[in-house]
Amino acid sequence: MIRGNQNIKNIHMVGIAGSGMSGIAEILVSLGYSVQGSDINLGKTRQYFKDLGITFFCEHDAGNLDNVDLVVYSGAIDKSNIELVTASNKNIPILRRAEMLADLMSYRFGIAVSGSHGKTTTTSMVAHILTYAGMDPTYVIGGQVMQFSSHARLGQSEYLVVEADESDGSFIHMKPKIAVITNIEDDHLDHYNYSMDDLIQGFRDFVQNIPFDGLILANGDDLMVRTALKDIGRKILFYGRLEENELVIKRHQFAFNTTTIELIYKGNELGPIKIKTPGQHNVFNAVAAVAVALSLGIDWELIQNALTEFNGIKRRFEFIGAYKINKFETVIYSDYAHHPTEIAVTIETAKEVYPEKDIVTIFQPHRYSRTAMLKDKIAEALSKSNKILLLDIYGAGEKNNLAVTSKDIVDVIDRDFNGKDIFLVGIDEIEKTIDERLQKDSVLLFMGAGEINLIAEDYVKFNEKKACVA
Repeated sequence: MIRGNQNIKNIHMVGIAGSGMSGIAEILVSLGYSVQGSDINLGKTRQYFKDLGITFFCEHDAGNLDNVDLVVYSGAIDKSNIELVTASNKNIPILRRAEMLADLMSYRFGIAVSGSHGKTTTTSMVAHILTYAGMDPTYVIGGQVMQFSSHARLGQSEYLVVEADESDGSFIHMKPKIAVITNIEDDHLDHYNYSMDDLIQGFRDFVQNIPFDGLILANGDDLMVRTALKDIGRKILFYGRLEENELVIKRHQFAFNTTTIELIYKGNELGPIKIKTPGQHNVFNAVAAVAVALSLGIDWELIQNALTEFNGIKRRFEFIGAYKINKFETVIYSDYAHHPTEIAVTIETAKEVYPEKDIVTIFQPHRYSRTAMLKDKIAEALSKSNKILLLDIYGAGEKNNLAVTSKDIVDVIDRDFNGKDIFLVGIDEIEKTIDERLQKDSVLLFMGAGEINLIAEDYVKFNEKKACVA
């Protein structure tokens, strides 16, 4: 445990620009530690770190570790990284990101949100409800909440709300009082020997860290979740559509910009909740957050009002522009979706919100390993679009040992979904290709976990300039 340890003053963070890492950096600064970090993809975080007084380096280098007492590293960092090797040679303590979160959690009432999808939104909703209720939580979130000024905040209460990331297995270090499991799917299997059984065991190991008086809140409609929690020996509250759940989604109704959800809790009907975030996946995210709030005894009216005011997460079906393109009304959204389930859900949400418009997906595959393993499912998810523009794979530091390319996805779509309009495009061809292909009012979905968000922003700027010239 680092807090109160006078031998730990200067902390270096490898991969500091990652959303989870930058949030921890802010918390550590708030706790009085001197923080620095390195990342080859600092991007827009430069000003964020400057404002926090954090020294940052644009390259990984052994010299960055002078006068460092502790190193924290992101799960995206390879063990061969020069800074990790140097820290080991210098006998500088090294912690993974989740181990640092677990250390911070040991001083708080921990609420950890896990699952293959929905972690960021659910964590954000929980943090927002607690903040709205005046409970002043500490939170570390992997995305930017519209209401919050940053990914993280040091609160004065006992509550700590975090995401529990299963991608590298490090979430098993956490010992929360409340654990949420939103769902379990075949993502990040590279860490689990490409075995669903091993992934499920990872979730079992995570929840078995909960103390005897803790609580698991889980999606009871998800068979893999039910499997993971069989005979787990902890108190569980299931939520979902199935009647055997304790918190049941009776119905939901979507209207433009608002989804109304009716719930039954332990046999009693609750008043409706309204959320601004569209899509059936967000119904489950909101209900998971409701389950947390109810378990903490928060007043129902406060829960209702808080969720009504929740404005969503950046890059989760985030509206970024609306323009006339080729005389057609076109709206533009950015989304972090990169797993087939997330891709399909985002496209279905766009169809739900804009049933009369063409759905045009501009997708950047993320990681060679994921693309190789899931290319058939990615193709099936993308095929729900009217048109598909496919960029090169964003490697995220991986080497392409599998010789996989975006053309492999195109081949699957041509084979299994014949007749779909799909185009391989380079980054510098996007504006021209979209202008050439739009034939009616459309929704442009820029999707992926790599640099696609920057590409989307550039496209919006491109259209803003055109609008000014017009």
